[in-house]
Amino acid sequence: MKRWQIQLIVGTIALALAAGALALFGQRRGLILLFWAIEILALDALNRRDRAARNRDLDELWRLAAKQHLDVAAVAAMFPHYGRLDLEASRGPHRQFYPPAKQVKLAVAKLAALQIPGQSV
Repeated sequence: MKRWQIQLIVGTIALALAAGALALFGQRRGLILLFWAIEILALDALNRRDRAARNRDLDELWRLAAKQHLDVAAVAAMFPHYGRLDLEASRGPHRQFYPPAKQVKLAVAKLAALQIPGQSV
């Protein structure tokens, strides 16, 4: 199922729930529930977007580290407040740790600057 189809189904369900809430709980409570549901959906969308961006940045970090043959200890040196085990948990598809986004971007920039000029990224 495509993303727009899922969004259409979720939107339809949300409208049906809003109409039901208005009918069951009256105008005031129904509107409160409607705005609460909209807030939850909006926060979920923002969280998904943020998580996808952080995953892309971490993937880039580990890709550059592997390309330059750096181990976890060398990458951990770029993150002064986190240890080797923390950064080990930020690898792969099932991440259990997300370092701060600013520090990841800074580390990616440092690793990109270390690239040999003739070497492709």
